[in-house]
Amino acid sequence: MKELNPIQMKILKHLLFNPKSREKDLNLVDVPTKTFEGHLKEVVGLKYIYKYNEDYRLTVEGKEFANTMDTQSHKI
Repeated sequence: MKELNPIQMKILKHLLFNPKSREKDLNLVDVPTKTFEGHLKEVVGLKYIYKYNEDYRLTVEGKEFANTMDTQSHKI
């Protein structure tokens, strides 16, 4: 299991509580768009989330991973 950084963990947390979200809704931190898109692509590459039409959603693996997260501290 790859360790994710805080931005990636926040993406998973958001999708855990908001199962269908657009990219603009996932960028909850103050980072440049290109930086955020890089983190988003990495989480997609890990197969924790996928894009369906305009929405991002958790995969089964992503749900299992997100369920092990402490949603307050964003740590496993």
